[in-house]
Amino acid sequence: MTKDEVLGRKSRPSEVTVAEGSKFIGAVFLYMFLALLITGVVAVGLGFLFEKLFFTTDPGTFNQAYAITLIVSLVLYIPTMIWVQISAIRNSKAMVPAYVIYAITMGVLISTFTNFIPFYEIAIAFGGTCLAFGLMTLIAWFSKRNVGKLAIIGSGLLFGSLMLVGINLILGLFGVVIEPLLWAIQFIMLIAIILITIFDLRNVKEIADRGGAGTNVALLCALSLYVDFIYIFIRILGLIARLKR
Repeated sequence: MTKDEVLGRKSRPSEVTVAEGSKFIGAVFLYMFLALLITGVVAVGLGFLFEKLFFTTDPGTFNQAYAITLIVSLVLYIPTMIWVQISAIRNSKAMVPAYVIYAITMGVLISTFTNFIPFYEIAIAFGGTCLAFGLMTLIAWFSKRNVGKLAIIGSGLLFGSLMLVGINLILGLFGVVIEPLLWAIQFIMLIAIILITIFDLRNVKEIADRGGAGTNVALLCALSLYVDFIYIFIRILGLIARLKR
């Protein structure tokens, strides 16, 4: 056996690993894109539909129909997320419809924004989210540092922001509104989600470096990134809306 043959055999597993890893990354971002597309179509379409109904039907009927739609979505939201997690653990094909239903449910909930926020502000928030997500991907992919601590810091900041939300709600019961506190909540939540997103992106890269994984793992990773994207979008949209006040 020649030296070249030995080297050739040693290089094949690495090449296969890289190819499978690249395929895994492509699948993750494709599933994420499809979920965002479904959510966007549902949000815009439903918002447009109810806006038309508002002008052609009794406002009371409109509000009742919209309220029922939102309640159904909220009822499905948590069970669908649990369904996705269980399907991933069991390696079940049921994860695909669960993933789609979750994206549709999120689209219904986000459609509420179209009723009181101008479309150009939504477009700006979406563009800003795409830019931020791209920058976070570059950081996760090329950073040499261990980003594991970012998830811990992000989770801590998120917990702290939720405590501030609780304080704000208590103050609101007494008619007290502290504007700097509202801004602090928005910024802290945004930073927390950004840090968690970088960790989730690095996790995708590490799985790919090990040769990738099956469809359900790709879907689960896509779901994590999808949720991160939606939360960042909501936070940026909240900041834009607050600036316009």
